[in-house]
Amino acid sequence: MRMMWASVSSDKTHGYGVVGARLYRAFKDLGVDLVRPDSFDWDVEVVTALPMAWLIGGDFKRHDLVYHTMFEFYPVPPGWIDVLNRAGLVWFPSHFVQNLFNDCGLKTPSFVSGYGVDLDVFYSIDRRNRTGPLKYLIWGHKLTGRKNVLKTITAFIRAGLEDVELEVKVRSNMSASYIQNELGEPYPNITIFAEDWSTRELADWLRRGDVLIYLSGGEGFGLQPLEAMATGLPVICTDATGMTEYLSEDVAYLVPVTGKRVGDASYDLRFGGTFTCEEPDYDVAIELMRFVRYNIDDARAKGLSAADYVSRVWTWDLQAKQALANISAFYL
Repeated sequence: MRMMWASVSSDKTHGYGVVGARLYRAFKDLGVDLVRPDSFDWDVEVVTALPMAWLIGGDFKRHDLVYHTMFEFYPVPPGWIDVLNRAGLVWFPSHFVQNLFNDCGLKTPSFVSGYGVDLDVFYSIDRRNRTGPLKYLIWGHKLTGRKNVLKTITAFIRAGLEDVELEVKVRSNMSASYIQNELGEPYPNITIFAEDWSTRELADWLRRGDVLIYLSGGEGFGLQPLEAMATGLPVICTDATGMTEYLSEDVAYLVPVTGKRVGDASYDLRFGGTFTCEEPDYDVAIELMRFVRYNIDDARAKGLSAADYVSRVWTWDLQAKQALANISAFYL
């Protein structure tokens, strides 16, 4: 099979850029015949992008087009389904996303194959002999929005774990890095890094932590908890949306959702509509934060189980092999 791989973003950007680059390399390692876009000679073209970034003009159907996409909120933005219904095959990273698009009117055949981690970067360590204060981590691109970073910080403060250090990683150009108490003073045990780090620096930071708290309300897949799990870092994670593809009680501390749906004005503005995602149960998250504080051996054992699970199932090569099998079965 001759495949043309079309990606509309750089691997220096999070999301589709990283996903597109990593999957491309995995397909190449599998021996797929990848051709240049200007060759005009391929059996199948794979696109990784938001549908509106790759409009198909007219009403014709592109049977040779495999479209890989996702969304985290409900419903799918206007016009997306029309684009995808003119592709030959659609690839989703999770069953949550597949069900979301099907519910919104997708008729094109689709399959599910997720993402992976680079174990040379996100390698596991054994934390069982770690000493010193416990270090909790929160990771997101900004303080507000669907990843609920500021709300998670608030939940940590409510947990009253003053002997635990909290470190928060956000992007440099997205968020202020100053959290104050009722006296207008910074919390002595909370540090916020509003900086841009390399992938290896992020992996090193995860290995320095004792637990990742990830209370996102919506993920098409959710690479960040999976990358943390690969390092042996236990996670307290929302049990919803695309993250359910790899989460279970055996490998993570699960936070249920309340059933209430919440919006995000930035999504409404960007995509032109009204979109909602899940709300995690912060009271449960607080109890889990306290549980880890007093049951750290249990947490570290769960982290090691998670790392073993990720290494056996969630690597880029294994997931690309599954995706290639699905594409080949449809076209050959």
